[in-house]
Amino acid sequence: MKDSDFLPKIENTHDNLMSFEDYAEKHRDGVYEYSFEGLDVFGALHTHDASDPMFDTIESRLDAANPDIVLIEGMENINQWSDEKRREFIDHCEKDSDWREDLKRKAGESGYTAALAILSGREVFSPEPDFASEIAELEKTHNKEHIFAYYIFRMIAQYQRTEGEDMALEDYLSGTVEKMKNTTQWVDFDYSLDEVKKVLKDLYGVDEIDPSSELYSEAIDPVPWKDRLESQTAINRVSSASSNYRDQNIMKEIQRLKKEGRKIFVVYGASHAQRLEPALKALYT
Repeated sequence: MKDSDFLPKIENTHDNLMSFEDYAEKHRDGVYEYSFEGLDVFGALHTHDASDPMFDTIESRLDAANPDIVLIEGMENINQWSDEKRREFIDHCEKDSDWREDLKRKAGESGYTAALAILSGREVFSPEPDFASEIAELEKTHNKEHIFAYYIFRMIAQYQRTEGEDMALEDYLSGTVEKMKNTTQWVDFDYSLDEVKKVLKDLYGVDEIDPSSELYSEAIDPVPWKDRLESQTAINRVSSASSNYRDQNIMKEIQRLKKEGRKIFVVYGASHAQRLEPALKALYT
């Protein structure tokens, strides 16, 4: 199976992005790092385990790179933080001796990196695309039910990494459900977990949502692994389309910042880092 069979056609303005097909062949496990003059990229393994030594590695790499702007995955709301909001956050950290462990558990490597940047007086920016534009792009090639299920599955996988944060799954998912409802405003659509259960039954033969199941992390994997193609579904294809759109936006933002002469430090998932490498190499060399 080729990418053209697996990945819906999306206008690609950055031809040097590694394809998912190539990534399946060439990927390397573990943290993925590289640097060019003016750019340092740390490809992280998503974790909310406060004891993971990767957090210390990120901190040492950030200090060594000494950037003036730090790019993080997700957390789009941080782009709207006011100076007052940043000061309140700094005050909170100064008063709470456990802020490091709390942030690691609650916000993972993205939240922890953002905190390190803010506390050191650096700008933080999320290069994620506008959520409404991402949804509009996905709607060109995927149905509403599968798009909705993809974002819910993604949050269930995150819920598993955070060990639930002592919160019921439905409560944990409520913010995403509300965000989807407000952004899409699909007519006569059932924005509930019952809709997700229908997709589970249709695609996986599963009747109920089991927050301990590995199904969700496998379902949102965007990579067409040769040994898993037969078990992958429309949700994997939504994931690949979403990741491709996001990576294109990351490239656009890094191009913009490079033109401005910014010194950039990036912390993103390792798969994003590896897929971006050929395009960033072409940009910086």
